[in-house]
This record gives sequence, structure tokens and C-alpha cells, in this order.
Amino acid sequence: MLKLYNTYSNKKEDFVPIDSNRVRMYVCGPTVYGEIHVGNARSVLVFDLLYRVLRREYDCVDYARNITDIDDKIIKRANDECTTSAQVAKTWEESFKQNYKKLNALEPNYQPRATDTIEEIIASIGELVEQDFAYEEEGHVLFRVSAIEEYGALSKQNNLIDGARVAVGEYKEDSRDFVLWKPSKLGEPYWNSPWGKGRPGWHIECTAMSAKLLGKSFDIHGGGQDLLFPHHENEQAQNIGLYGKYAGPRYWVHNAMVLFENQKMSKSLGNIVRLSDAFALYDPMIIRFFILSTYYRHALIWKDENIQQAASRYKRWMYHLSDHIDGCEISMQVYDALLDDLNTPLAFAIFDQQLADALRENDVAKLRQLANTLNFFGLFVKKEEDAELMKILEEKLMQRRKARADKNFALADKLREEIESAGYDIIDTQGRSCLKKKL
Repeated sequence: MLKLYNTYSNKKEDFVPIDSNRVRMYVCGPTVYGEIHVGNARSVLVFDLLYRVLRREYDCVDYARNITDIDDKIIKRANDECTTSAQVAKTWEESFKQNYKKLNALEPNYQPRATDTIEEIIASIGELVEQDFAYEEEGHVLFRVSAIEEYGALSKQNNLIDGARVAVGEYKEDSRDFVLWKPSKLGEPYWNSPWGKGRPGWHIECTAMSAKLLGKSFDIHGGGQDLLFPHHENEQAQNIGLYGKYAGPRYWVHNAMVLFENQKMSKSLGNIVRLSDAFALYDPMIIRFFILSTYYRHALIWKDENIQQAASRYKRWMYHLSDHIDGCEISMQVYDALLDDLNTPLAFAIFDQQLADALRENDVAKLRQLANTLNFFGLFVKKEEDAELMKILEEKLMQRRKARADKNFALADKLREEIESAGYDIIDTQGRSCLKKKL
């Protein structure tokens, strides 16, 4: 049985979905005003792995990950670049999707945009106002936090943090109250609403989208630890105001941060490593492997030395397994470690031991099983070989065989060096030779 650490209860729990035949998961996606960094990528990959596990365990899994495509930062970038907010959002949404594909992350079932959910957002805000969970003041609509007794139960705090995305204004009854709808300034994007021309606040979009796609109650809500407060706490308050005490997700799952020089990696701190920069240094599969190697609830230290160690380990695995995949059975011992709250360090340690045993015993069936397991993790990407290059190298390999047969070892060594410089090893076994791509 799958076990997950539930942030709400602060303990690991057996995962029991609301509907035994259908699992519903919502994960907070990016605000598309620039390229995502490796900290953002961690959330993508953690919940991609959870999605893979859920699909193996259950017949039907609905996975939604939103796109925030209207936001102050998007508007600022549009103004700085003399373009539109819609164009900025479109550009960086496409960049985000290209990046997660390079990381071999699966497509969610739904990727809703905030701007495509305005009707539902306005209806949700209207319901909160009608039920006295929200109020209008100076063109803003604000959520009345004091109306929710449970506020703070998720994050274990109920005071706004300096630097949070909700500013304190004189129009608030309580400094904790947060914006559901805000008036748009001249020249900014807007939608018509009962409260005037404006746009939604950040928190309400996720409540509206999750309810629209997954229902008033659903199974899992995921995201980075930095979203726990105020974003997820405010989401939960909105869920309660709209649908009752037991609405929203049953399990809140959060991944820890990526640290760079002992600080959280974030655009606001200016210490980010953009994915394009990381891809220039490392194969995307090495980045995927490195991120997944650390337990998702522990901080991940982004450091070249650590990545190089992970790269050596991953390359060793691929070197021995790249020719063995058949898409069938996986190692259940490795998989069982994942069922224990996605314990990837334990899963990879078991994998290492099983690979060593299979190589020592020349157990081809076990090697196939391990190759299939790598594929399950999304870590097996077989790349197309350059046909012309392979033709040249195979010819050199034949020339080398003849040179060795003629005892022309100098020529044989020269041909080996040429083949190796092209990125391939020569494997000599039982009277035959073959080429194997270096990693």
C-alpha cells in the first residue's frame, strides 16, 4: 500500500483515495513570466514520480497542474518589454513545457490556465461574498480570515510573512485578509466583474480550478514547501468557505527546497540556476536522476560536485543496462521502496545492490528487469544514433578486427582510439566485438 506524508497531520499515512477506482491530484504549477529554474523542476519531477506510482496502483488517475498566466510579475515584464501580458505568458508557458519534456516528465491530464477559468473564479468569489466569507472595499474583494476557525491548521501559523505575495492595505479589516479580486490599473489586463474591471488574486485561481476539474473534495494537493504559507493555507480557507469544513484535498504533499549556497533557490533572491544553463552542463536525464536521488522531503543541495557523483552513478547504470530494456517486468523490491512515501534513496540503494548481483551472476533476466525499472522512473531515454556515423564506426570496427587477425596491433590500437574519440567503447567478448556508446 502507498504511504504518503500528509503535511496537514504531520505524519506518514496510508493513502486511501476517496474513490477506490479514481485518484485525483492537483499540483501548483508555474507563474509564467520567465524560465523555470531547477528549484521549480524539483516539484515537477517529484509529482511526476508520484503520478507514475499512482498510475501503476490505480486504474484511473486525474492529474491537474495549473498555469498562472496573469500576475503582477507578468504585467511588469510585459511593460518592460513593450509587449502584452498574454504574449509574455504564452512565451514562457511554452518554455516551461519544453523544459519538462526534456526532463521526461509526463503530461498531466489537465493544464488549466487562470485566464481560462475567470468565469469560475468570479462565481467562487461571489459565493464567498454572499456567505460573508469575503467583503468588498475600494474595488478589492478580500477574504475574511477571521471567519475561518481552522485558519492556520495546515501551515501551523496564521500571520502573514514579510515578502508574501499579498500586501497589507488600509482597505483591509484584518492584516491577514487576502485579495480575491483586485482592480486593474489603466492599461493593465482586466475582466468585467460585479466589483468592477479587475483580475483575480493568486490564491482563488487554484481553488476554482481544482473544484472545476477534480471536484469539491479530492485526494492530493501537491507543491513546493514554499507554497505552504500563505498560498496553500489560503486555498484551504477558501475551500472551507465555499464547500464546508471537509472540502479540498485529503492529503497535502510538499517537496522541500533546492538550496544554493545554503539559501533557497528563488528568482527574488537572484541565486537561481536556470534549466537552460543546467542543460548546457548536464544531460537532462542526469539532472532528473540527481533531483530524484534525494528524498523529496529533504533539502536538495545544488552543487557541481554532488551532480558529478550522481552523473557517474547514472552513467554506470546506463552503461550496463542500455541494451536490456524490453518494457515488461520491473523490480518489485525497488518499487516497494517508492510505496513508502517515495523513498528514492532507499530505492536507488536497492537498485545498486541488485545491479551488482546481476552483473556478478551474469543474470540477463535481472538486467532486463532493472532496465525496465529505470524506464518506470523516467530515467531511460534511448536516443537515436547518427546513422552515417554508425556506418563509419562499424567499418572501422571491421578494419580493426582484420588488423588484429593480421597481428597489426599498431593499426588496431589506432582504430580503437578513433572509435573511442567518437564517443564509443569497443566491447570484446567471446571472439566478437561490438560498439557501446559512452555516457
